Amino acid sequence: MNQDRPSLFRILVTDFLAFFTWMITFFFWGFVLFDVLSERGNMQATLMWLLPITLVALIVILWRVISIYTVFNEAQEVQAAITGVSFFRDRGRIHFIYSYQGGKWTSSNFVLKNKRTSKFSAGDSVTVLVDRNHPKKAYIKEIFQ
Repeated sequence: MNQDRPSLFRILVTDFLAFFTWMITFFFWGFVLFDVLSERGNMQATLMWLLPITLVALIVILWRVISIYTVFNEAQEVQAAITGVSFFRDRGRIHFIYSYQGGKWTSSNFVLKNKRTSKFSAGDSVTVLVDRNHPKKAYIKEIFQ
């Protein structure tokens, strides 16, 4: 079943790992820009550690986006019940349970606290998209669309 895929922006403002990775990279490049503008730093030394960090960050973001897109493109929609929601400052985790292929599965999504994610509470019924090949991997449809 093909689902409308979330935008890259929606993934970055919802998925905690993608957002955190993007922000760390943005933060480090801000330091480089500051060093360049203030003419204080050793640009060559800075780039020696910043380029590998940027490469790793891009790989992590690409992995998250592809992972989410894959599930949205090839997933099976099932109903799930939220079993727990916890937030600490701007990050959180939404736990849920669902039945798929004759088994009962539990999963969770690490999310950023925003309008879409903070509306959930334990006991709510949601639609999740389950990876057909890895039933433990599922995403709450409503938070990405």
